[in-house]
Amino acid sequence: MLPGAAGAEGEEDLKGDERKEAEKNKEAARVWISGIEAVNRKLGVARVIDLPATPFFLSGSGYGAGNAFQPH
Repeated sequence: MLPGAAGAEGEEDLKGDERKEAEKNKEAARVWISGIEAVNRKLGVARVIDLPATPFFLSGSGYGAGNAFQPH
């Protein structure tokens, strides 16, 4: 099960569109992990690497939302 799948910290404070977006994201995460689990049952999975295609930080990431990723 995904960490925090029971409810993300602060999620109860969300209202309106933000709550809908959080629910949509949670469902997408559930579908993703369910797919990985199905592949694991059939073929086995040694590791999963999920590379984001988002070239900037999202809110809640711990970095300034909307700031571009900076190479170190």
